[in-house]
Amino acid sequence: RVLVLCGVVARIITTSNAGGSESIMSIVMFVLVLGRFLLMALLVALRNKWFFDCAFGPKRITVTGKSGSAMWFLLGQFLLGVITCGLYMPMATIRIYRYYVNRLVLGEEIVEDRFGYSMNTWPDYWFVLGQTLLTTITLGIYMPWAMAKIFTRLAEKTFVDIVEEEKIPMPVQDIW
Repeated sequence: RVLVLCGVVARIITTSNAGGSESIMSIVMFVLVLGRFLLMALLVALRNKWFFDCAFGPKRITVTGKSGSAMWFLLGQFLLGVITCGLYMPMATIRIYRYYVNRLVLGEEIVEDRFGYSMNTWPDYWFVLGQTLLTTITLGIYMPWAMAKIFTRLAEKTFVDIVEEEKIPMPVQDIW
């Protein structure tokens, strides 16, 4: 809703300032677009934090770290995707997955297990890009299969390390 509101405000400013200065308009548009990206990154970071936070019997799986730092990471990935006209998006998908999986922990009161992802950079990139191109060529019909294949490939490279030597308390559940 906020993203739509930003778009409506941008449209009102551009139509009401038809005779005004173009430099001010370009600055306003830049700030609004940057604000949209920042808000989108924050919303995705919060969604991912809530998505990964779940109970597994008496234990809990959660993401360590703050959503604010994840927001800046996501913003960088989104901007790289825009700058490269979408060619970076398969790599961004892999890096975002790795970012969150490397911060996942499992435990009851102390961290018992840590998750990780063994990334094989270029083969993974070409695989995700190929699945994306197949989805584009088939006008989206292939999307469910592409998503299943991509998730299967990422899940196969995800591992769990047992933490034995250090006693780290489980992170507190928080929104941010």
